[in-house]
This record gives sequence, structure tokens and C-alpha cells, in this order.
Amino acid sequence: MKKFLSFFYALWILILLVTSMIVFVPYALLRLMQFQSGANSYINVISRGYGKLIFFSARVRLNVKGAENLPKEDRSIVFVANHQSITDVPVLKTVIPYPMGFMAKIELFRVPFIQVWLAGLRCIAIDRANLRKSMEAIRKGSQQVASGYPMVIFPEGTRSRSNGMRAFKGGSLKLAEWVNARIIPITLDGTCRLITKEGIGFGDTVDITFHPPIDTSQLSREEMKELPQKLWGIVNSGLKEPNTEVMPSKN
Repeated sequence: MKKFLSFFYALWILILLVTSMIVFVPYALLRLMQFQSGANSYINVISRGYGKLIFFSARVRLNVKGAENLPKEDRSIVFVANHQSITDVPVLKTVIPYPMGFMAKIELFRVPFIQVWLAGLRCIAIDRANLRKSMEAIRKGSQQVASGYPMVIFPEGTRSRSNGMRAFKGGSLKLAEWVNARIIPITLDGTCRLITKEGIGFGDTVDITFHPPIDTSQLSREEMKELPQKLWGIVNSGLKEPNTEVMPSKN
């Protein structure tokens, strides 16, 4: 039975990879013809639709709460979420109804196939080992936010792979502070169960909670200093089993 399940998981992943390459072809053609705007619009629509297909085929239910907190017009916003799994990105691309980019670690941009998808979604590479380059990436992200293109950040800096939450780092929040953007906290609860060492969480449920926005233009300097801890508390409160303390950081 275990061998059968392993084969089934491998076959399912292979089918998804092959189909993703097929839907990627029009994007590549649009890029070659220098229709950059059309290429970016296409990849945003496809990435959301493809996310729906992945979770539907895996029988994963995405339970959205607080959708009324998503802005209808002004999109000078920064989404701040906890980071449980590599599936957090496709989950958010599936449930957020408009284009947005992600602050992603630079290592992902070195993977050829993923690199092009990240570029199409206007994601920005952040080099955590280089403070100067990290700040340049955050400044670039803030410019995108100011232009009305939302960005998603994971202030923990790395995946928890569990229900636990590490402390939120304040540096990435400057992306919102520098342009007086609104911050929408997001709680992701259950993505850590979708891909584990035991296999794929077919038939599982993920809860996504959009909390009321925080307008950084209305915050004092002291309130901005306290913002990482405040956001941590808001995101943590959306978990079915909230943490009583901050998860230890990796050494």
C-alpha cells in the first residue's frame, strides 16, 4: 500500500509539472514577441487558475475568512503572513483575486523554471546574507506597492513547517512604512500539513484569514517599532491553536 501511494504521489506531481510547462508556453511566446504587459497579465491569471486546479485535484479545501478586508480599489497594500510551507505561495495566489508579487529568497531565482514564473509575477529576490542588497530589494518592493501592485512578505524569514511562529522581523516591514501603505495581516493555518515527509495531504483543509488592514500612515514612530510584535499577535490569533510563545529561531 505504501509503495502504491508513493507511486501515486510521484505520478500526480509529474502530471502537474508537465501541464505547468504546457500552460507556460504562451507566456514564453508573449515574452519573445516583447508583449511584456500581456505576458504578465497572462501569467497572473494562469497562476491563479492553476492553483485552483492543484488544490481541486488534491481535494484540498481552502476556507477563506475575512474576504471583506480585501480592498476593492486602492491596492497600495502589503500582505503580511506567517510562513508554514512552500505551498503558502500557491495558496495565496489562489485566494487573492488580483495580481501581487512576493518577496522571495534569492535561492529560488537560481532555479531556471521557477525563476521565470517568479519574474512574471514581479516577485523580488531578497539576499538575506547581504544587508545592503536586502534593503535595495525592499526599496524596489515598496516602489511596486506605491504603484498599486501589492506585495506579500513573510516576516519570519523562513518556513516554520509547523503551527509554530517565529518572531516577525521588522526590516521587511519597511516595505510598507516607506510608502505609507496599508498592511493586511494574513493567517495561514494548515499549509504545513499539505506536504510532509509522509507524503501529500490529500483531502485536507487550509484556513486563510484576512484581518482588518492597518494604515501605516496613521502610526507614530513608536507604534512602528512595536508593529512587528503587534502583527505577530494578530496573525497568531487567527490560528485554531494559537501559540503561547514565540517559536525559537534557527541558528
